[in-house]
Amino acid sequence: MCSVLLRWLRRYRSLNKLDPVPGQLHDLTDRFNEFQTSSSDKFKELSQKLDKNEAFLHNLESDSVQSANLSAQRISTIEASLEKLQEVPAKIDEIKKEAALYHNVTKEDMGHTLKQVQGLESCYRKTLNSSRPRQLVRFYKIAQYIKNAEENGEEDTFSEPFFIDGHTGQLRLHFSHHADSKDTHLSVWFYFLSVWFYFCTGSKDSHPTWFARESADVTLSIFHPLDFTRDIHTSANLIRFSWPVQKKMECVYRYGAFANMLDAEALLKDGYVDDDGIRR
Repeated sequence: MCSVLLRWLRRYRSLNKLDPVPGQLHDLTDRFNEFQTSSSDKFKELSQKLDKNEAFLHNLESDSVQSANLSAQRISTIEASLEKLQEVPAKIDEIKKEAALYHNVTKEDMGHTLKQVQGLESCYRKTLNSSRPRQLVRFYKIAQYIKNAEENGEEDTFSEPFFIDGHTGQLRLHFSHHADSKDTHLSVWFYFLSVWFYFCTGSKDSHPTWFARESADVTLSIFHPLDFTRDIHTSANLIRFSWPVQKKMECVYRYGAFANMLDAEALLKDGYVDDDGIRR
């Protein structure tokens, strides 16, 4: 009996020890479920963060590539600018040399021009201080008259009328184109310049005392526009023709100077024609 009771007690105790196991399993199951749920949520959150980080890294990489390209372009631009800047000192030196050369040339030209002006002024002052009557006359289109003389053999041009020593006068230039040889194959053509004076007895003119004589001594001058040392001054004897010329109801006395005072070609070649004009 006692032995049976002891067995029963032992079995009871064993059963009592087994009773908590199912409860622990349930508790562990709940905890596992909670852990699984929590882990799943955290995994999703971590996956989203990883996606965001991946997108950020991709954008960062793209921006880095663009920045690198822009930096390379800027570096190229800066290098090109630096190369150009390196050329600046040489260009400045070149400009300085040209400026110095221009300054020297301009200074020389100004000095030369000043001397020419002073010489021309001196010449005019001598002319103005002369007690003899004087007149400055300017002719235009000289080159055209020489061309016409070449085509037609001769050409005339008249100045504007002027008043001198109590008389109204007018200057005539006669260009003639002649050969110096009878052999046309060997001839050399020259343009000769003749000077004529026309004086008239208008209502405002004084008594024509000049016309009582058969001739009059005058000085003919051709002024070079740039070099007064090349001015031409020639004494001439104006000879009156034996008959007056009737022109516009006025009696015009004609005086002629000797021909060939200047080779007409020299007017162009030697610079006596200034802006296609000539002063006498």
